Amino acid sequence: MMVLSMSALAAEPRIEVLVATCAGCHGHNGSSQGPAIPTISGISYGYFVLSMEEYRKGLRNSTIMKRIALGYNWTQIKEMAAYFSKQPFGPLNTPYDRTRARRGKALHMKYCEQCHLRGGRDSGSAGVLSGQMQPYLRMSLKDMMAGKRPMPDNMRKWMDRLFRIEGEDAIDDLMHYYASRRVY
Repeated sequence: MMVLSMSALAAEPRIEVLVATCAGCHGHNGSSQGPAIPTISGISYGYFVLSMEEYRKGLRNSTIMKRIALGYNWTQIKEMAAYFSKQPFGPLNTPYDRTRARRGKALHMKYCEQCHLRGGRDSGSAGVLSGQMQPYLRMSLKDMMAGKRPMPDNMRKWMDRLFRIEGEDAIDDLMHYYASRRVY
């Protein structure tokens, strides 16, 4: 019979155990296979921590992430942030319309590139847009516009300008552009 010491019971789980919970939804090493779930591989350390904080506080609309985020302490969240930020981003091959993607590229450069760098590939302090599934991006934006998820003031300003000048169809063009961005 194996007897564990109190120190063994109190030890932090290894990173493989911590991130295994994420794999069920976000895929192996954070590369999502689901249309409504983001890929978190390659996410910036700071954006991962911020996202978990927003889930913990109920600031982001979610079906399950608040409960999951509350199950980790801050040390564990930071370890997971470090892990996922080092994983190569694994975009999916999603369908897109080339004409709409071309229009979306011009819109991205005009309205989004200042925060979502390198054509939406660099997460920096914002999320990775390129290579994410269109349903996830649409739901996230809808939640932000409805106040169900925090939206930076600067983003609100640019989104309002985008809708006012380009119209609501511009969002579809952006979605096709992000879906077309597969090479990392």
